[in-house]
Amino acid sequence: MDFLKGDVDKIVLLHIKTNIMNATALPTDPETYVPAIRHLQEKGYRTVFVGREDMPEQFRNLGVINYAQSPVASFLHDLQLFAIAEFSITGGSGIAWIADCLRKPVLYLNSWHVFMPPAGASCVYLPTLVRDKSTGRLLSIRSQYELYRSMAYDSGDVFLNKTYEAQNASGEEI
Repeated sequence: MDFLKGDVDKIVLLHIKTNIMNATALPTDPETYVPAIRHLQEKGYRTVFVGREDMPEQFRNLGVINYAQSPVASFLHDLQLFAIAEFSITGGSGIAWIADCLRKPVLYLNSWHVFMPPAGASCVYLPTLVRDKSTGRLLSIRSQYELYRSMAYDSGDVFLNKTYEAQNASGEEI
């Protein structure tokens, strides 16, 4: 409450991924969030940056509240923020499941793991699409799923960027 100065109305949480691992095949381009942030702020929402990544300069310039690097950032406070937020916009990360577990709406972006978005009824999923570099064609969702299933388990969830290219959501799509 102190961090938010007692104002907990109309909060939207924002999260990005800056490293390639697991569900994230391509780091989030912060510019793709800018139109949504402006729209939400025009509608009277307070935007709060969550996670543990460094907040992008673009967000700072728009007055997004930087909870992620604040001294109060903790798992307990993450849970509390998600509980009071109207909804969240998250990158391909397990943080989206906090919203899902709390039955809060979440826009889940930029995960190439098309088979495992949050399962709740209030999740909208905008996946990373995968393009075959040899043909230039986007894979179908089924082919993207089969690509993941065909990967060797001992190599982990590392995106196959030598033969495939990731395409994250655009600002317009978000």
